[in-house]
Amino acid sequence: MKSVEVKNLVVNYGLIKAVKGISFTFKAGEITSLIGSNGAGKTTTLKALSALLPHMGDILIESGSTSENISRLDAPGRLRKKIALCPEGRGIFPNLTVTENLMLGAYLNEDKAKIGQLIDQQFEMFSRLAERRNQLAGTLSGGEQQMLAIGRALMSEPQMLMLDEPSLGLAPIIIEQIFQKFVDLKNKGLGLLIVEQNASLALEVSEKAYVLETGTLTLEGKGVDLLNDKRVIEAYLN
Repeated sequence: MKSVEVKNLVVNYGLIKAVKGISFTFKAGEITSLIGSNGAGKTTTLKALSALLPHMGDILIESGSTSENISRLDAPGRLRKKIALCPEGRGIFPNLTVTENLMLGAYLNEDKAKIGQLIDQQFEMFSRLAERRNQLAGTLSGGEQQMLAIGRALMSEPQMLMLDEPSLGLAPIIIEQIFQKFVDLKNKGLGLLIVEQNASLALEVSEKAYVLETGTLTLEGKGVDLLNDKRVIEAYLN
């Protein structure tokens, strides 16, 4: 998979138009960020792309010279197409162990040996989780829970990983560590789409970025360019 192209995405909550026909692309081997204020439609966009909300518009997987429209697929169908979501609020299962939470991320995989390899990969990436592999997830710190949520999403072996507010509520040093992992994943060829209120950090690591305001994309460009854009600085970086 080389990229995901979103065309004219529309999401309505009853009579409220939450996302108003937006179009954008995110690519393998790149970090793309989607920034905006609360209520702009960022989380709604990710949920729609994951088939967790009904939507209109097309979602195209571009691979080489081929293009596949996955907009009619349900959530497991899109996961099978290697698009995964790490949700806002982490959504871990507090009464299950770290290892059990990771196993749930591979629920489409029936190969036990492969699942074991994938768990080892997550423990290699997040050594702190390895130390707590038999601990109940609800007893982890916020940063450890976020690492677990990311690891669980990676258990489906996605080629495109969407992350909703990964830095929310975390200490600055933990945020730095987690964003370094995102850069590592990008360098391994993954495409990452990050929704993030910490706009400066998101823009620093992003090849491409979009600004979403009340359901409409108002700006797009290279992350470094938006980082220095007066409109972005006034709205999101002060």
